[in-house]
Amino acid sequence: MKILFLAIPFALLYSCNRNIENKQDGIPQTLSDTLQTTDTAFTGNILFKDIPVKQFPVIDSTNFDNFSNSSKIVSDVFEKLNMQQTFKEAENFRANYLLPFSDKFTSVVITYKKGEFELFTTLVTVNNDNKIIDTLTIAYDEIAESSFRTTSTLNKSNIIIDDWNYMGEETVKESKKYILGSDGKFKEVKK
Repeated sequence: MKILFLAIPFALLYSCNRNIENKQDGIPQTLSDTLQTTDTAFTGNILFKDIPVKQFPVIDSTNFDNFSNSSKIVSDVFEKLNMQQTFKEAENFRANYLLPFSDKFTSVVITYKKGEFELFTTLVTVNNDNKIIDTLTIAYDEIAESSFRTTSTLNKSNIIIDDWNYMGEETVKESKKYILGSDGKFKEVKK
C-alpha cells in the first residue's frame, strides 16, 4: 500500500511533463507544431480534395530535421499540374497543406528535394483549369554546408519570408514581405 502512495505522484509528474511542448527559442521543432486547425470540409478544386486545409497564421519552418515523409504523395496532382516541367531537377514531391487565400484559385504548399542536400517548400497558386499561376519559395534548407535557411510566416494579408545566412562570423537575416493578389500572383512589397 505504501508503494502505491509513492507511485501515484511520480506517475502524475511523468504524464504532466510529457505534455510540455518541445520548442527551442520560439522556433517550432516540427512542422505539425506550426500548423493551425484543419478544415476537413474542403469545397475547392476537386484535384486537391485529399490535402488538408490549414488556417492562418501559419509558420513554415520545414527543414531536413523536421520534414516528415508522411506528407501526401499525390502523383496525380503533380502530373496534372506538370510540376516536373515547372520545378526542373526536383524530386520526391509532397503535398503538405492548402491555404484559404481565395475562392478564385487554389493555394497549395508542396515540399520537394533537389538532390540529396536541398529541401524546398513552395507555395503554388493554381487556377481552376489546373494551370500553375505563380510560385513562391517559403522555406528552404540545405545540408551540404548548413549555411542557408528560409522560414516564413503566412497570413491572409501578407507573407513574410526570412532568409538566414550563416556563412559569416555573424548570422545575417534578410526579410521580405509579399502580398498575394486577387489574380493569384505574388508581389514583393518594398519597404
